[in-house]
Amino acid sequence: MLRDDELKAGVGVDASNSVSESLHLSSMLGIEHYGTICIDHSAAEGQTRSNNDFGRGHRDLVTGKRTKNKVGYITIGSFHELPPELKESLIQWAREYARRNKQDFDLWLNRQKALRRKKEVEKLEKEYADATEDYIVAIYFFEQYSSPRCWKTVTDTREEYGRLSSESPRLEAVKEQILIRYLGLGWSAAHHPWSTSGREFSSNELLEHLVNVVIPLAKELEVPAEPPVALPAPPEMIELGTTSELGKSINVTNSEKMEKFKADARLEIEQRESRGEGGRWSEMQKLTPPLMNKKLVGFRIEMLFSYYEEDGAKCLNWYQGTVKKMLMQIRSV
Repeated sequence: MLRDDELKAGVGVDASNSVSESLHLSSMLGIEHYGTICIDHSAAEGQTRSNNDFGRGHRDLVTGKRTKNKVGYITIGSFHELPPELKESLIQWAREYARRNKQDFDLWLNRQKALRRKKEVEKLEKEYADATEDYIVAIYFFEQYSSPRCWKTVTDTREEYGRLSSESPRLEAVKEQILIRYLGLGWSAAHHPWSTSGREFSSNELLEHLVNVVIPLAKELEVPAEPPVALPAPPEMIELGTTSELGKSINVTNSEKMEKFKADARLEIEQRESRGEGGRWSEMQKLTPPLMNKKLVGFRIEMLFSYYEEDGAKCLNWYQGTVKKMLMQIRSV
């Protein structure tokens, strides 16, 4: 409850210093008084009050001491500054064309909404396409983590790094190992910039980050069952009480969209590989060839063999197998 002195002090003073609050209240009062009026049309009254379009300067007639913080009253509104003929013609025009103006207003407002909706759809489609491409990249990195391509121990990391001949392949390899964890598994702690202040990090600098930060994450974080998805989604809403059936159906719909999104991404991978664009199996192979020594026993390989058909035509085919025994060591890399 307000005291009497507080009520007197508030006479003639806006309840809020925000114009938007005043316009909002005016629109609500218009809807309550007129019932069927549109909220778009009821906003006009508040705007005219805020701009003092029809002000008659009646506040200047109020006598008494004014407060120091009062800047001064706006006297005459712009409408009453017009010549009498223009005011009469303006009122007459407003009466005759009121219905038409409302229709035009609604028409242009609907066009504006449709254009905004179109832009939102285009933006969402672009975000969806970008998310699909990001998910495809994440799938490749995710599969690499469980393949020979991934360096999982410090010993293997330094050994494979040392077998690379120059800075360029070393840099690409170390970056790939970081991205396997960062993009493929969603481990944000694995992130490391490629450059700073215009200076690019060397492969050795990134290698130290990989060895000291990235690889130890496997002991702290859980490997997800699938790669992370950055699909555009509606904002999180606060739940009050029991979730309605409509809310449950929205959650089900979002889950179905998510599954379709994943299926579409994997289908796109298959279609690209059928066109010869990329290869998931080749991306999971080690960057360096296996050493030609006893450790090669048990190594799974794929070898191209040639044979002849009954008509004498020479054919080629790939066969998979496992190395059983080293018969001769031709070269040691």
